[in-house]
Amino acid sequence: MLSIVGPSGSGKTTLLGLCAGLDSARAGSVRLCGQLLNDLNEDERAAVRNTHVGFIFQSFNSSPPDGLENVMIPAELKGQRDAAARAAMLLEKVGLQDRGHHYPNQLSGGEQQRVALARAFCNQPSILFADEPTGNPR
Repeated sequence: MLSIVGPSGSGKTTLLGLCAGLDSARAGSVRLCGQLLNDLNEDERAAVRNTHVGFIFQSFNSSPPDGLENVMIPAELKGQRDAAARAAMLLEKVGLQDRGHHYPNQLSGGEQQRVALARAFCNQPSILFADEPTGNPR
């Protein structure tokens, strides 16, 4: 485990975005799980992320679908047939087995955070990036 600390505005989120391949470096290079991200286009970086990365955004980035569908997104993008079953199992692991069909605006901040955690682990990532996992401003 590694923590990146610093004052607000110091670039922690930008660094995480670069390391996870969400952003492109303007200088230097970024290597993730053996892949030099600088040489990849956006679709190729997305494929590397979907294979190796789980990401918990500071704002959870819960999209309009319900909790179950939210957790399924990475597995569906990867073409996994058992996406719904895997998502249901992960929601159960985070204590939300009865809240999977609730939309983000129907969930508390803590519940949204647990949906985001389940989604981040959906593809069994090699590495998990969490942007201020204990400091959501809501």
